[in-house]
Amino acid sequence: MKFFSLAVLVSLTFCLGSCQRELIMEPGAGRPLKLSFKNVAGKTVMQPGTTYQNSFGEPYTVSMFKYYISNIKLQAQSGNWANVDGVYHLVDEADSSSKSFEINVPEGVYTRISFIIGVDSIRNVSGTQAGDLDPLKGMFWTWNTGYVMAKLEGTSPLSTAPNQNLTLHAGGFRTGENTIRQASPAFPPGSVITVRSDKVSEVFLEADANSWFTGPHQLRIADHPVCTNAGELAVKFADNYRYMFKIVAINN
Repeated sequence: MKFFSLAVLVSLTFCLGSCQRELIMEPGAGRPLKLSFKNVAGKTVMQPGTTYQNSFGEPYTVSMFKYYISNIKLQAQSGNWANVDGVYHLVDEADSSSKSFEINVPEGVYTRISFIIGVDSIRNVSGTQAGDLDPLKGMFWTWNTGYVMAKLEGTSPLSTAPNQNLTLHAGGFRTGENTIRQASPAFPPGSVITVRSDKVSEVFLEADANSWFTGPHQLRIADHPVCTNAGELAVKFADNYRYMFKIVAINN
């Protein structure tokens, strides 16, 4: 009997510890936290008329750079996670107002942030939608292939496409074509996010377009100037740009 009680106690202790770490905190009527994005190519801030170089030394320009941020969650010091439901935000380089937005989370101190680059599979099959998910935003292919998670368009003298166009669209959510990626950029050393009632904290992130070309896969513009369908190439671009985000500062 004593052995049974001890075993039960150990099991309960382990379960309670695990459950606490995995507990999801709903945002409810939380406090605002601002996320601000700056698009770059290497160390150069993205701007019209600028020519950039990727890690292969290939020059390119950018005429369009868009990506979805969704399914945001933050981990508190306790280990609990706060999920931010219902936020699907399209960051568009051509629209400066899209580069900052606020979310609501419970008050507290957070040590980690995670989000999806793209649109989750449920929203891909949810029919016509509004806001940033409106097909008029130009980020929706078909009901079969779903949303384009991210776009990078421009030109390059090394492109073999007509007019030396560079057209990279990463989309697809089905098995074998899934371009939904989760990012969890590291905080600057010693930094935390403090959400409180008397001030709106702000997280500053950079998105590096050069990450599209290097990472798990080496994708030269000369070899892959066009990607406009779901499939293996789109998956490889998504594998690369999963790492394009960097938190450069947190202002509490």
